[in-house]
Formats: sequence, structure tokens, C-alpha cells
Amino acid sequence: MDELALLRLMGIGSSSGIDITALIAFFAIAVIYFLAPVVGYRFQRPASMALALYLLVVHFGFSVIQMVFQWLQFLGGPAGRGGGIFGGGPGLGGGDPMTFHISFLISILKTMVFLVAILSFVIGLQSLRLRPYQSESETSRD
Repeated sequence: MDELALLRLMGIGSSSGIDITALIAFFAIAVIYFLAPVVGYRFQRPASMALALYLLVVHFGFSVIQMVFQWLQFLGGPAGRGGGIFGGGPGLGGGDPMTFHISFLISILKTMVFLVAILSFVIGLQSLRLRPYQSESETSRD
């Protein structure tokens, strides 16, 4: 398998799809979280929507950790000069299988955090309830 295709499959490369998906999900959840009370909805469990936003921030944190890890792997230079920081050749195709396992573990953690964030968002959507309508005359009597 081509190394570039493997990087894209794991969501590690510069063109990974899950990060764009998480960014779009973050903005969509933030807009809904902000506009729901304005439109007239109230939350029975508001923490679940906020948890979804915080989990997506954690997802972005894992992306930063993953980019730093990749940078450290490629920092070692060509295979003839010592073979990288974590052993083996340059890039993820090095001789040490541990580098592949760590990269794959970070990808799995990112995906799990993303799934929990989406699940938390769905729970938050189910907790939205429309406020009963009150006319101005009813509110002025109170």
C-alpha cells in the first residue's frame, strides 16, 4: 500500500477528512447551541451540548499532538544519517513498528472522541424543548 494512501486512511496526512468534518461539526454545534435559546427552545440537559463542543476541542488537541508526533518523525532526515528520532528511516515507513502503532492509536483516539462528541450532541438535541408561548399581556400581569 502506498504510504500517502495509508496516511490518508489513518487521518494523519495534511489532507485528512476527519479534521475538516470535525471543524464543520464544531461550528454547526456552536451555532445550534447559541441559537436554540434565542429561537425559543430550552435545554433540559444543557451540559450535553457543551460537552460535545469541549470534546471537539479535545479532538483538535489530539490533532495537534499528532502533527507534533509526525514532525518529530520526519525531523530525523534521510535514512543514511541515523534514521530519525524514533529509529528506522524517515517518515512513517521507518524500521520501528512502534511509530506506526502510536500513530494509529492517536487516530483511533481522535475517532472515538469525535464519535462521543456527536453522541453527546444528539442527546443534547433530544433534550431541547420548546418554551410555551406567552403573550405580552400575560407577561405584564406577572
